[in-house]
Amino acid sequence: MKKIDKNQPSFPPLFRGKALPLKKSTFHNAIEEAKKNIDPGLILYNEDIGELNASIILAPDIKLKQALGMILVNQMGVADSLGSLGPPELAIHFNWPNRIRVNGAYCGYTFYQASTK
Repeated sequence: MKKIDKNQPSFPPLFRGKALPLKKSTFHNAIEEAKKNIDPGLILYNEDIGELNASIILAPDIKLKQALGMILVNQMGVADSLGSLGPPELAIHFNWPNRIRVNGAYCGYTFYQASTK
């Protein structure tokens, strides 16, 4: 059994993490990593008190037009994760194009990028 380091996040099977300095953009670094054709499942992240940034590299095995629906699946995952941290009446909303609000207050944002190749 693998010992869990409480200072490092643990990821489900098929995912692995790579910590970045807080000043580095996880999104832009994920794009650069994806251009290298690395295996999907890499989660680039950085964190500080009150702030978490994360980018996930995925490789859908479906056409881009169909894969765009995964954006909604991702947002539902974000909503479920945030909802599990608070009371049942916690209101989580997504405002176009990428804002996340919790109980009406700005909480974060999402960005998406896909290769057209």
